[in-house]
Amino acid sequence: MIHKILGRLGQHNYKMIFRMNLTSTSDTLYFVKDESYSMREQDFCMVSLNSWDKIRLIGCPELENAVAQAITDNGNIIQEQN
Repeated sequence: MIHKILGRLGQHNYKMIFRMNLTSTSDTLYFVKDESYSMREQDFCMVSLNSWDKIRLIGCPELENAVAQAITDNGNIIQEQN
């Protein structure tokens, strides 16, 4: 969902400038309107770190092999790959 929201905001020239987490239950994303900035959903890639042992790549399937290689090169194992 965040991937799609950032893509849509980028299409309307809104650029995320920072993220703030003041409490453990919410995040705030700050955007600025910049007429020279334009992105599409296809231009974004997100890496999501979940729990203590999960990595999700969102919108960048071409990076799967490189990330898997980095994991195994550092002596770790891949438990499951979808």
